[in-house]
Amino acid sequence: MEFAFPKEFANRCLNPERVLLQLKYRYDMEIDRSRRSAIKKIMERDDTAAKTLVLCVSEIALGTNITETRSNKTNSVDTTKVAMVELTDGWYAIKAQLDPPLSALLKNGRLTVGQKIIIHGAELVGSPDACTPLEAPESLMLKISANSTRRACWYAKLGFSPDPRPFSLPLSSLFSDGGNVACVDVIIQRAYPIQWMEKTSSGLYIFRNEREEEKEATKYAEAQQKNLEALFTKIQAEFEQHEENAAERCLPSRALTRQQVRALQDGAELYEAVKNAPDPSYLEGYFSEEQLRALNNHRQLLNDKKQAQIQLEFRKAMQSAEQGEQILPRDVTPVWKLRIISYNKKEKDSVILSIWRPSSDLCSLLTEGKRYRIYHLTAAKSKSKSERANIQLTATKSTQYQQLPASDEILFQLYRPREPLHFNKLLDPDFQPPCSEVDLIGFVVSVVKKTGLASLVYLSDECHNLLAIKFWIDLNEDIIKPHMLVAASNLQWRPESKSGIPTLFAGDFSMFSASPKEGHFQETFHKMKNTIENIDIFCNEAENKRIHILNAYNAKWFTPTKDCTLEPQTPQTVLGTGNKFLMSSPSTEMNYQSPLSLYKPKGKSVSTPVSAQMTSKSCCKGEKEIEDPKNCKKRRALDFLSRLPVPPPVSPICTFVSPAAQKAFQPPRSCGTKHEIPFFHSVDFLSWDPMNVSSC
Repeated sequence: MEFAFPKEFANRCLNPERVLLQLKYRYDMEIDRSRRSAIKKIMERDDTAAKTLVLCVSEIALGTNITETRSNKTNSVDTTKVAMVELTDGWYAIKAQLDPPLSALLKNGRLTVGQKIIIHGAELVGSPDACTPLEAPESLMLKISANSTRRACWYAKLGFSPDPRPFSLPLSSLFSDGGNVACVDVIIQRAYPIQWMEKTSSGLYIFRNEREEEKEATKYAEAQQKNLEALFTKIQAEFEQHEENAAERCLPSRALTRQQVRALQDGAELYEAVKNAPDPSYLEGYFSEEQLRALNNHRQLLNDKKQAQIQLEFRKAMQSAEQGEQILPRDVTPVWKLRIISYNKKEKDSVILSIWRPSSDLCSLLTEGKRYRIYHLTAAKSKSKSERANIQLTATKSTQYQQLPASDEILFQLYRPREPLHFNKLLDPDFQPPCSEVDLIGFVVSVVKKTGLASLVYLSDECHNLLAIKFWIDLNEDIIKPHMLVAASNLQWRPESKSGIPTLFAGDFSMFSASPKEGHFQETFHKMKNTIENIDIFCNEAENKRIHILNAYNAKWFTPTKDCTLEPQTPQTVLGTGNKFLMSSPSTEMNYQSPLSLYKPKGKSVSTPVSAQMTSKSCCKGEKEIEDPKNCKKRRALDFLSRLPVPPPVSPICTFVSPAAQKAFQPPRSCGTKHEIPFFHSVDFLSWDPMNVSSC
């Protein structure tokens, strides 16, 4: 207080009288009233360090050596230098180990001595035994993380916070390596379909949607059924072969008299008689009804024993196959991903929250456009390149969800309900969809598949407005067929995707359906389905419009200028070679001219573009030739060359000739020669043309 307010408290606290009063006060509190401070309770193991604490930084110790054991199997010891500070609750002090983000803040001077910090979820590490603060070992310390630590107000009371619950943090202030996140107050912007992650035996992770998982599960079940049937057939054949071998070693058949046949009453005796008879069916004709009943019962009993033995052998074979990893079960885990944003007007970036093995109750609780306070999450670095936020959150077993009411004003700024996209909005330069994702309904005009490139699906609305969807994932051919009305959700929108027709991208969360069940699709879907009477004629007209737009766009960007310069020019999406057309990717973004188009053959002028001379019929023929596998390699090579930038002009090489080299050449002396040795001047030698012999 004296440092913060020297005019008001100078020489009023740090004096002998005040110090003695403080010592007496502490004696009265701890001894007479048996009250302990927060740090003393934590170090004596009478309270947990995970509660919300307000402590003060009393000392900084950088570069402290900490010895840690990496794993229990190797028992390797690792000594590293970590940042350490000393924290106090006003009564006692304890060391605190900082994680990398807090160490960086300490190094940058944003965490200094005298600051108060509020902590939640701290961990007491070191000695497992309880001890008093004055007798604590050097290894006993608090371990705090940046995602659960913030600066506290200067007037905050030290010790345990009156509210032990975690304090909420904005998503933009979280660190990917800052440890667990105590609490976030968010709004769910988008709830994506549940995915299934399969871990293969080779260690790969494969994510599938519901339809793909059902197909994979059916395929796996059929394969397993075939393997089990083959194994059962093998065991049954071995068992029957064993019975045949045993029957061959039995006594030879013998004939029975009628009296002997009538005397047989036991089922086992009847079965042996029939088994050893030369003609079993003839012998059974002499049996009475009671004898036949006893024989059939014995046969049923033997058959049951046989099946039980086969089942026993089959189970043993299955166990041995599982132990030998011949039959591997699928390791599949469902994961549900949500897009959340902080409940704050200033927040702009959203974060993906992953929930593993979600229950049906949780799926019904968490809905779009609602506000929730979520406790106990883990943070990690985002692996998605399309996300602007560099972190992703994951729910744990201790994660809790609390629904809270939301303000209409903040909800209007942070959340936009789902609605089908009008195709003409994509042509608006100011168009910015929420979460950079759109939902739409349209007729499939055509599906373009190219070897080695992404598939393109062209859709049209009821007004013949076109758009393209680029598939970097597997194309669902069961639903996406020409002349089909489909509903698409969670398509990615990118502002840099420019071509003759607006382009969207299908990602991992994209869903397609021919009979959507979502509420925001119902009205538009039924309206478009009832508006178009003849779908085939409508789609053919849309296809003609698509061809016309692409041809006009390609001709516009392919036409060169009269003077071909070395400066970078506009991109070319069509490359012409003879009577063949090779179209590059419509989403190309390079602004450099192809090196092939800059080449001028000697003695020939630059030819006019082939696209300007070809008719629409030849264009359609060229598009068909794209699908030829023979031209695939050439097309990809030319497409790659069209993306290469023009190299900068090469500066001339300045040749330096020394004065000694400019002197006259002195031929060596020779004796008895009759021929004169010609010599050249040094300058003439440098400029001598070996192709011009007359100059010699």
